[in-house]
Amino acid sequence: MRRAWIVMVPIGLLMLIGASCNAAKDVKGEFGIGGNVGYALMDIKGVNDFINLNEDIFTNLFGYTTESKDYHTGGISYRGEISYGVTSSVVLTGTLGSLVSTGWYAATGPTDIRFDDSVSATFFGAGLSVVGVLPTGGQTVNLSFGGGADYYRVNYRMLHTETGNPDQERIAEGSKIGYHLGGGLAWYLTDNISLGIDVIYRIMRLPQLTTVKDDWGLSGVGEPFQVYSGLFTTKNLEIDLSGLGVYLGICFHLG
Repeated sequence: MRRAWIVMVPIGLLMLIGASCNAAKDVKGEFGIGGNVGYALMDIKGVNDFINLNEDIFTNLFGYTTESKDYHTGGISYRGEISYGVTSSVVLTGTLGSLVSTGWYAATGPTDIRFDDSVSATFFGAGLSVVGVLPTGGQTVNLSFGGGADYYRVNYRMLHTETGNPDQERIAEGSKIGYHLGGGLAWYLTDNISLGIDVIYRIMRLPQLTTVKDDWGLSGVGEPFQVYSGLFTTKNLEIDLSGLGVYLGICFHLG
């Protein structure tokens, strides 16, 4: 339900703004510099599987009581963007951004245990957008649709705490090219300032990470990062950052 509202509200705003627009602003030769903040939806299956496994082992097998758990469903994301209008309807873009998601499992029994993990990523890339024309009304609003490629640098961190024992930390990292598709509206307050709403879908799956630190001793530094897939079995951790992102932002236009 939360995901539905996150997606539906910005789309509804797009429709309301679009209903009052007459034509796109000519962007040929125009530079844009902007910043966006939003929420990036993610269902990071590899990490969420580990959260479920902890509950299966400690709660269902060993008799602990689950205090709380939270799956990786998404988190705050930031994007900076520069753009240049090649023609009146074609814009080249460059982006730089970050996103983060957190999850945990906590339980009590003979000891109190907790597994906190976070997935964060920085990315930069380039793309191309086509600017369209909206037919009616009196405001100046640009409607755009496009896509591009991004280079992601991903970091995973897990902290295991248990009463009476030292904290244990596991860290891994990796990188890969991903892709995005999306669209948005730029509502011009003046010729040089616009407010924007963007809806972007990311495509990026990292099937393997490299171990940076492992207090559990499952993986050596520099080796593929392993997580438990069962009580006595392991597998490579997979990070899938694919998902929808919704952003609000402001852009300054020159030219």
